Amino acid sequence: MKTSLYWRWGAALVLLAALIAVSPAFGATWDERALQAYGEQIWDYYRGHRALADIDVGFGYTRIYGGLVEFLSSAAQHLIPANQYIVRHALNAVFGWTGIVFAFLMALRLFGARAAWLAALLLVSMPRYVAESMNNTKDLPFAVLMLVGLYYIITIEPEYPYVSWSHALKLAATIALALDVRSMGLVLFGYTAIGLAVAVMASGERSAARLSKTAGRFAVVTLGGLLGGA
Repeated sequence: MKTSLYWRWGAALVLLAALIAVSPAFGATWDERALQAYGEQIWDYYRGHRALADIDVGFGYTRIYGGLVEFLSSAAQHLIPANQYIVRHALNAVFGWTGIVFAFLMALRLFGARAAWLAALLLVSMPRYVAESMNNTKDLPFAVLMLVGLYYIITIEPEYPYVSWSHALKLAATIALALDVRSMGLVLFGYTAIGLAVAVMASGERSAARLSKTAGRFAVVTLGGLLGGA
């Protein structure tokens, strides 16, 4: 078991290094200059150098998207002494890597090790996925965060307490991050409710106290996700 775990972590780290290494070879997208400026404005806002009303959301659909990845890119650029677009693409590559890792984990949970390696291999072999992992700061990160959210939903335990507090925290944080990219992340609340309902019905739970506590944990996930996304 330990040997298998070492192999998985080793492969994951090699893949991460490879994706970051190739990310500088990908050029800027048509909207990347405007999104870079958007991230810089959000960075200035959190540093107290710009009013919220002065952040320009007039470009494209910026007004309806969250600025999570743009803000993270700007923050990383202030820490890493490299070309700002190289840093942006490297950060985006980390999101792409995260998607591959969680695709592996989801397949492992549902279908076993062979399916997990196959799922990871298929994503790594998909030109569209790899390319968008390098410089798509909206669709790719959102898809990855939705996948992460679904992973934490399918790993809800089949018996009480169904969702541990640590599991609830991970789920709330993931939903918050998804909301910080696109508002469509709200559907994860519905999926969580469905997952919990299925687990409760399958377990045959009848205790009013336990059902109330389960509802309370879902409320905590909902509140944490909404506040985090705000």
